[in-house]
Amino acid sequence: MLQSHFVTRLAIDLNTIGEDYCSSSTSDGKSEYFTCRWFDGRLFDRLSTFHLKQQQVVTFERCQVSETWPELFYNVRVLTPSDDLQKELTVPV
Repeated sequence: MLQSHFVTRLAIDLNTIGEDYCSSSTSDGKSEYFTCRWFDGRLFDRLSTFHLKQQQVVTFERCQVSETWPELFYNVRVLTPSDDLQKELTVPV
């Protein structure tokens, strides 16, 4: 499951998402991945976790179609226990 310090860093309330939009997998009693996706108005959000070398990695993606131009704004944020990186792409549609 998603560790609480990642939720704090992302400022996301998982209680507002609803379980219908989440899936997860476990192996030997340990979480292998966790994914939630939801729409918030014109925004599509996806939150995912996985483990790499026994460290949890979290990705948060946000996608929005521009209201004024035929563009797609795609933002991805990657969190590790020690760092946080965010990039935004603007893609013509």
